[in-house]
Amino acid sequence: VAQRALPRTRPPNMALALLTAALGSVTPLHPTNWHEQLEGRTTMVMFAVTGCKSCAQMKPMWDEMSKQLADSDGDVHVGRVNSTSHNGLTKTMRVQRFPTVLLIDPSGLVYEFNGRRGLPPLLAFARGGYRSGAAHMMVPAEILADASIYWLLAEAMWPAVKQAVMYSLALVLGLKAITKGLLWCLRARPDGKEEAGGDKAETRDKVE
Repeated sequence: VAQRALPRTRPPNMALALLTAALGSVTPLHPTNWHEQLEGRTTMVMFAVTGCKSCAQMKPMWDEMSKQLADSDGDVHVGRVNSTSHNGLTKTMRVQRFPTVLLIDPSGLVYEFNGRRGLPPLLAFARGGYRSGAAHMMVPAEILADASIYWLLAEAMWPAVKQAVMYSLALVLGLKAITKGLLWCLRARPDGKEEAGGDKAETRDKVE
C-alpha cells in the first residue's frame, strides 16, 4: 500500500521571525505583519520609497547593519517598509521624508534616528543609543488605509502649488502698487506745470 505523503506545514510566524533574525536578513514589513513582527522585541525600521537615491544608497548599509546585529546579540530585529506600496502604514507612523529610520522598543515607544547616515551611528543607536533621546509617539493600534496614487501626487504637489500661488499673488499686488504710483505721478506732473506757470504770470504782473 502506497503511503501518502504528509502535507507540509508552515512553521509559526514567530519561528520564521527568529530564523530571519538569526540569518541577519531584513524583514519586509507591511500592514498584515506589522504588529506581529513588532510584538515583544526591539525593531529598527527603515521607510523608503521607490526611486529615492538616498534610500538606494542606504540599502547596503542597512543590510550590513542587520547582519552585524544578528551576529553580536540578535536582540534587535531589522525591517524595511516600502512606503510606495504601503503609504497608509507610512502615514500611521508619521513619516514624511525618506529614508526615515525608526526604532520601536518592546513597549511600543517609537524613537527616530536623526544622526549621520553611517553604519557606526546606526549600530550605536540600535544598541541603546536611542535611550538618550525622547520617544515621540507610541505605535498606533490601527493602521491607516492606503491612499490612491493620484491623491498622493496631489498631496505632494500641493505645497509647491500653494507657494506658486502666493508668489503670483504677491507679484500681482506689487505690480498693482507700482502702476498706481506711476499713474499718480503722471497726474501730478501737469498740475505742477500749471501751478508753476501761474506763479510766473503772477510774478510778471507784479513787476509791471
